[in-house]
Amino acid sequence: MANRVVGLDIGTNAVRAAEVDLAAGRQPILAAVGQVGLPRGAVQDGEIVDVAAVASALQTLWRDGGFSSKKVRIGVAGLRAILREIDLPFIPDEEIDSAIRFQAEEVIPFPPEKALLSSKVLFDYTGNDGRAMRRVLVAAAHRDLVDSVLAAVNQARLTPVSIDLASSALVATLATSTSTGQAEAIVSIGGGVTLVAIHEQGNQQFLRTIGQGGNAVSAAIAGALDIPPIDAESLKAQLGLPQATAEGGAQDSQLARAARAVEPVITDLISEIQTSLRYYSSMSGRGEVSRVVVVGSELDIPGLLQRIESELGLPIERGSVLDKVDASKTRPSLVDADEAAKWEPVLPAAVGMALGGAPSAGKGFNLIPPELLAEGSEKVVLRAIVAVAAVVILALAGLSAWRVVEVNHAQSAVDTAQKNLNALQQAIPKYNPYVQKKDQILAAQVRAQTAVAHEVNWITVLASIGAQLPGASHAVGISSFSANATTAGACPVTQAKTKTINTPGCIPSAVTALPPPSAVLGAVSISADTGTIANVSGWIDSMSASPVFTNVTVSSISNSGPATAGSPVQAVSFTSAFSITGSAHSTRLSTFIQPIP
Repeated sequence: MANRVVGLDIGTNAVRAAEVDLAAGRQPILAAVGQVGLPRGAVQDGEIVDVAAVASALQTLWRDGGFSSKKVRIGVAGLRAILREIDLPFIPDEEIDSAIRFQAEEVIPFPPEKALLSSKVLFDYTGNDGRAMRRVLVAAAHRDLVDSVLAAVNQARLTPVSIDLASSALVATLATSTSTGQAEAIVSIGGGVTLVAIHEQGNQQFLRTIGQGGNAVSAAIAGALDIPPIDAESLKAQLGLPQATAEGGAQDSQLARAARAVEPVITDLISEIQTSLRYYSSMSGRGEVSRVVVVGSELDIPGLLQRIESELGLPIERGSVLDKVDASKTRPSLVDADEAAKWEPVLPAAVGMALGGAPSAGKGFNLIPPELLAEGSEKVVLRAIVAVAAVVILALAGLSAWRVVEVNHAQSAVDTAQKNLNALQQAIPKYNPYVQKKDQILAAQVRAQTAVAHEVNWITVLASIGAQLPGASHAVGISSFSANATTAGACPVTQAKTKTINTPGCIPSAVTALPPPSAVLGAVSISADTGTIANVSGWIDSMSASPVFTNVTVSSISNSGPATAGSPVQAVSFTSAFSITGSAHSTRLSTFIQPIP
């Protein structure tokens, strides 16, 4: 089972799969094939429109087809799946993808952010100016096309291994080499699109997708005769028969009208194929196409092959995929000639995708989005780590002196795997929303710390002053009070060579501790009066002794009034100023210096 690969072809009218056994040393064995029809309109111009319908068809295909694996290699075709050649100055292989993406806007007809690209080097050469050059073949698909394929495959619980152009599969299975090295065209006529792929000696060099196929023939018949599409399909299979040109009965007249209705459609399709061949031959360094191989689900239209051969003026033959594989044990059986003839036109793409998984197939294209490829690589690394760890555990369970060296080797493997895991874990935070939220919280915490870094607990200040008010031995009465706190420091500055730079809107450094008692948080100024000069001295001594105040000063001492019977000594008024120490700091800062997990 390990050597089996399943190729998947999602066509306009049906989904098809082929399972091939690629065991080395013998001809590939075609183990199983299957086909399930799609509702009309589920796939248009090669792109999936109804994901649910296609997913349901895939589930039916796997249930009834007896495939042994759910891992699939997928071929895509459509108006937004293209092939281009690009000439680049000689650069190493690992830099080619970046160079192509930089140049993609010039050759890819959709936005770069919507383009999925894959490439391979065709050959190296020397340019006219003597520079070393590389010619690179680039496959490109619009992300929407690929995303719809992946959505359907995932809903069907299949696992995509690769996504390639369907034309690559056609060339892989149908290309023949000519003694003269001339180009050969492979034309696949499907229900919704027609592919024209041209290769030289098996190297694909050109692809054109024509947005027209057998469905256009059926639509022309249905429109001309005003009949349902299913009846038009039945009439399409009878076109070209002698009755179509006979006169007489109603049925003969209906066939004749159908033939006249499809004539411009057939003419237009063949003209597009001919235009594609001429365009290829007109390209620099290209020659004439020498022969055409035709495949596809619409080859049963009577007389179509003969019409193509007559108008192109080239040798035409049906493509044969069954001679590339051993089909003697295929499910369903293809031994019967009639059964083989029914399946052969529709199998090349699916079989070609499966054959692309053979080691001898060489590098193909892979249009799976990069983020999914990266995710798959991480899973491979983690599976390797688990496997290595399991080996180590088993080794330790049976540890003995004579196996110490083997255990050391296993431990070395674990260390290497752990390093790989650490590297992955270091990369994860960059994309982890938790880290982004934590950074936002830390920034907010720093701003909160800055706001309360010099905050005064005014309740403590007032209570300390209150100890000096009437009732104390040196009672003092306060007539006016003013106070202010110092502001937090500005953002730190940085030095750039000899120039000091202040950063606008910067966030100050985090405050990690309460300010020391010696710090000055603010200042107070009061106007007061007392009974004696001695009480003024007592005020100074008492305030200076308090841990909450420092730098206590008194000024503007004067007699504020004459002696009275109740107070024989004249009242004294004075002004006092003092600083508030860190002992009176607000406790709110401690709330904002707690560590965040």
